[in-house]
Amino acid sequence: MVYQKLLEDFEDTLREAKKKAAGTMQEAVAGIKVCQDFLDMMRGAVAEHGFKNASTEIDFFKNVKSGPLSRLIYYTEVRSFEMNVPKWDEQARSEYIKAEIDRINSFLEDNLDFRFYMDSGGNDRDERFFTRKFLNAAPISLSGPYYRDSLFNTSHDGLWARVMGQELYGNFLNDLVSELYRVPNESRSETNATEYRFTMPATAAIELIYALKLAGFINHGDFEIKAFVEFFSETFNLAIKDPYGLFKQIAQRKTDRAKYLNRLTDALLSELETRDGYIP
Repeated sequence: MVYQKLLEDFEDTLREAKKKAAGTMQEAVAGIKVCQDFLDMMRGAVAEHGFKNASTEIDFFKNVKSGPLSRLIYYTEVRSFEMNVPKWDEQARSEYIKAEIDRINSFLEDNLDFRFYMDSGGNDRDERFFTRKFLNAAPISLSGPYYRDSLFNTSHDGLWARVMGQELYGNFLNDLVSELYRVPNESRSETNATEYRFTMPATAAIELIYALKLAGFINHGDFEIKAFVEFFSETFNLAIKDPYGLFKQIAQRKTDRAKYLNRLTDALLSELETRDGYIP
């Protein structure tokens, strides 16, 4: 399918852009350009090919377009942060980061019902949320953009991308908070000093953690979820609140119940098919 291929090409192009970037600002600027370019390409593909049925339209606006659009929102936030955050006053910097986190939490709380619908795998409102014929049913409280493209927008595709983008931005800010309060360890080698961040939502982490336990991949599954969540959170600088509540949301999904694990599988299979048996 042309749309899935565009999404895969986007992920590959963005990955290469991140490798070449020297610093956070350069990554944000390069990421914004990649996202904008691929959104333009996706719009062109929609104009040329359209959709065979409502299911393919829903999948595009729910799962395909949200990829570059959520990253565009994330990188735009990061660029704004880098331009405006106090550079030389640690207290002022800390207060600025806290204000940004509060703003994200306020937005996420304002859209709690929609987030629950998406995270629980609901699909009974997908046609209303992710097909263009309901474009004018956008939430009244949702500010901007004031003009919506009838070819390339639905009532909630922008909101869904914004939720994901803000969650990514929240993870970015949590990393900075950890750095502010981290005690330096001069004995660490350069290799071990590398920072690794889990850049998907906390729900994705919970899917992975429960799968590792249930499949017996770590300690033969003999570990407590809460303790491992704390370890995972500290290792990958990810705030995971109420892991049992998040798993309950996963269990209540009606379709695509392991959607983030499925994305892992799809990404690996796509790479294997691309290589076509070639081992470097």
